[in-house]
Amino acid sequence: MNNSFINCRRISVDCFPNKKYKENNGEEKYVGFDFDVMENEVLDISNFVVSTLELFNIPYINMNYGDKRKINIKYILNKEKIFNAIKENAEYLKTNSEKSKSLKRSK
Repeated sequence: MNNSFINCRRISVDCFPNKKYKENNGEEKYVGFDFDVMENEVLDISNFVVSTLELFNIPYINMNYGDKRKINIKYILNKEKIFNAIKENAEYLKTNSEKSKSLKRSK
């Protein structure tokens, strides 16, 4: 088991508003992804995330970067793991993003 700790940053990708969100209810404000990546790869991985979202036609509202922190290296994500996470959730995100848009239009 690897107990090495490494500097990382969290990339948070907001795809669409969470309709279940209410102040202080424990739900996230947006539905999307959080990726912990090595600090020196943040820009490269950010560009990769954007191109992967575009590949699967997944819209996104915003991308945020967390503060530098140390985490166990086993939790750091690489491009392959990020690609697979986006691919596995693509249909759900596309479908629910469209539902979110249509709800806004009907109000």
